[in-house]
Amino acid sequence: MDCLVICVCTFKREQLLEECLGSLSRISVPENSSVHGLVIDNDPDETSRTFVESQAESFPFPLHYVCEPKQGIPCARNRAISIVHELNANYFVFIDDDEQVEQDWLVRLVDYCRLKGGQAVIHGGVEQQLPEGTPDHIKAVYQRQKRKTGDSLNACATNNVIVPIRVTRELGLRFDESNPLA
Repeated sequence: MDCLVICVCTFKREQLLEECLGSLSRISVPENSSVHGLVIDNDPDETSRTFVESQAESFPFPLHYVCEPKQGIPCARNRAISIVHELNANYFVFIDDDEQVEQDWLVRLVDYCRLKGGQAVIHGGVEQQLPEGTPDHIKAVYQRQKRKTGDSLNACATNNVIVPIRVTRELGLRFDESNPLA
């Protein structure tokens, strides 16, 4: 059985985190898998602690809260990786706190990963939904080239990505914290 940990890094975005966790609470669990949720609060004031802990009681799978007080997304991501190792997971999945997922999202991501032998980093598609009236210069930031399923990438973002644990355990890969607020 594979252990999967869904990691959500957040910083003072409680409403978005609430919507994200709401969508995660409705996902289907892939066959032969157990799932954990992990919220890494990158706020030393732990602004998300109370909310996450209140959700954990009724969440459909274990939901963990951890604070990473060192500011910067690479620090939060590396803390997530450390916790994933402690949980003895086979895979971890990063999604952003402003993302919402479909019910079959994790099943489809894991099925494709397994189809590729379970050793590849798989980046799923993300459909941007910007509010009406978003200025064109902001919209341009979110314009992405469309890819086909199976396209090989040299790099990918950490939103909607599944990573086999060997990438961080055996290869020792971590995010660069030398300029964490860049």
